[in-house]
Amino acid sequence: MNQDGREITKMFRQMTLLSEQLSVLLVTADDLMKRNQWEKYSNTVTAYISQHVQVPKYWNPNFLFRFFTNKDNPHILAFISVLLDDDVDGEYRGLEEPLLTTGYFKYPGDKSTTENLEYYYAKWYGYYGDLHDHKLRVSEPGWKEKLKKSEEYPFDSFVCFARPLVALTSGKDLDEIIIKVLLSEIRKA
Repeated sequence: MNQDGREITKMFRQMTLLSEQLSVLLVTADDLMKRNQWEKYSNTVTAYISQHVQVPKYWNPNFLFRFFTNKDNPHILAFISVLLDDDVDGEYRGLEEPLLTTGYFKYPGDKSTTENLEYYYAKWYGYYGDLHDHKLRVSEPGWKEKLKKSEEYPFDSFVCFARPLVALTSGKDLDEIIIKVLLSEIRKA
């Protein structure tokens, strides 16, 4: 067996270990949100994955996500996601390290937050601003035009922010740095 073969096997084992650790992180996020009366939308964590031999760039996820709803805030759709790599479709480039992102979308009072849900909404932080500044992003007048997309979004506004994934080393970090800040921003909505 040569060294190149060993390195390939080692890389895939590391990917499996990373997936297991990210699962723990996202399940912990589910639990922390549930303690605050936010229910996970589904058990889905990846989307837009290909099983086709001629579409290899979609074989591995470049992001993972969770969406949350709350009966007391039916017009709010919250999310927590991990951006692992640049957007496969080129919507954002230049990600230097994985980011844990979070935020929410505010829908008009009579609209369902999950009726027209698109999984790519979990990558919102990457679509709207610099990937490296980690600042709070708040929708401003004309935000839809700035995105230069022909799509009509069902939500009226958004708030999101990110932190380097490696900065979160415990459930307490996740709670303090992500969940509590997210819930504080939602209370302002």
